[in-house]
Amino acid sequence: MNLLIKPKKLKIKELKTRKERFKSLKFELHTLDYVVYFPKKKFLSTDFFCQRVDVCFTDENQKILYIHSNLKSEKRIFHFKSKNIWILPVGTTEKLKVGDTLTIEKKEKKK
Repeated sequence: MNLLIKPKKLKIKELKTRKERFKSLKFELHTLDYVVYFPKKKFLSTDFFCQRVDVCFTDENQKILYIHSNLKSEKRIFHFKSKNIWILPVGTTEKLKVGDTLTIEKKEKKK
């Protein structure tokens, strides 16, 4: 799956298991060039993130409710109304605003 934010197309890495969610981007030294997606989550802790990130909180229809740009490490954010969390590379949310809907492109199976 890919997330379309014009003019970029970023791969989505979905974290479903408890272990994946706990690890997330902790101690990742490489520059983020993909999107991290947390389904059914309302709370984010950026403890031990080694880089700044942009964060979008969305509802069940991927409509953006909250945007946090250039978020540094050691922050904790909780939004009651959100259903999903998207962690994006820094600068990606410049063209997004609250109320926009994130566009997800699903890969088609080759025959």
